[in-house]
Amino acid sequence: EYITYIVDEIPVNTPEDDYIYYVGDINSWYPGDRSLILNDIGNGKYSIRFPRERQGRQFKFTRGDWSTVEVDHFGDDIDNRSSYFGEKDTIYLQIMNWKDL
Repeated sequence: EYITYIVDEIPVNTPEDDYIYYVGDINSWYPGDRSLILNDIGNGKYSIRFPRERQGRQFKFTRGDWSTVEVDHFGDDIDNRSSYFGEKDTIYLQIMNWKDL
């Protein structure tokens, strides 16, 4: 079984050629891990999936390094996101803004 994260909203100013990366405790918080690039599934949506595990995950999204990490509407840092496997099969998320934009 898998859990799927779908980002269904990204900032309109996101550069078209940039990848969106999942970063978190799963990869020791390495922001440019090419194995964790989200898949472009069309219509401005992106997805990534992981095998279901017992423990939860802490994570964020970047465009490849910490200078491009997601932030809130005002450009301020946000807390780590959390999810716990078993809650749902699919989790929908929105990225409000990027630190460098």
